[in-house]
Amino acid sequence: MSLLVQNLSISLNRREILKNVAFTLPETGLFFLLGPNGAGKSTLIRAVCGLIPLDSGEIAWNGKSLSRLSPRERARQMSYLPQNIQPTDMTAEEFAMLGAASRLKWGEVPGEAHRRQARSALEALGILHLAGRQMDRLSGGERQLAALAQALVQNAPLLLLDEPTASLDVKRQQDFLQILQNLVYREQKTALLSVHDPNLALSYGDGAFVLRDGKTAYIPASPDFGQRLLQALKPLYGENFTLSSDGYFYWKHERRL
Repeated sequence: MSLLVQNLSISLNRREILKNVAFTLPETGLFFLLGPNGAGKSTLIRAVCGLIPLDSGEIAWNGKSLSRLSPRERARQMSYLPQNIQPTDMTAEEFAMLGAASRLKWGEVPGEAHRRQARSALEALGILHLAGRQMDRLSGGERQLAALAQALVQNAPLLLLDEPTASLDVKRQQDFLQILQNLVYREQKTALLSVHDPNLALSYGDGAFVLRDGKTAYIPASPDFGQRLLQALKPLYGENFTLSSDGYFYWKHERRL
């Protein structure tokens, strides 16, 4: 299964955000969406989810236009994790159980089987001990993991994550991405996530899409992944943006003593 985006253009508040974006998301793997603030990363992910109307273009999943799918059908094909998981008095277990909604019959409510699925998902992510805690009492990172557990229960082949590491400290970023990477490979899923730090793409990515001037460039993981990514990002971040000899992006800066 693959995601195909063709000639996608989107304007918000009379400002053109994306212009004739076209790309194919490879099957199975963890792929990163990079670009500066305002480049359209969140807009692109929300458009794929059907949350933003298109000016023109088409998005297809497994050869079928997403515009022809009902919200229920779309939810069976893709899971969306927004940047900010809103606090609620629902427990982490109850929140994870919501992932079963797209597979329920009309009028049906999640049952014991779905509760077991939710607990299994929480356990797989190492947060079963939070099952009975209310979401509004969890940290930002814990809520992100609870949302990922919901996606596990939803069991859609495509995961779309909008800046999932934005509110996490460095250690929790690494933990979250390691868990996500293991999930993607174990379950043979495809994940596209937007981030600001290109070093995360270097460490965990099977490829990266760079958004620039409303368009995308794709760089697949390869022995020269870092150098190719540097060439794509340098026009966005300036001449001082560089890659260290041990493969780490940073900005050259003269320290004043």
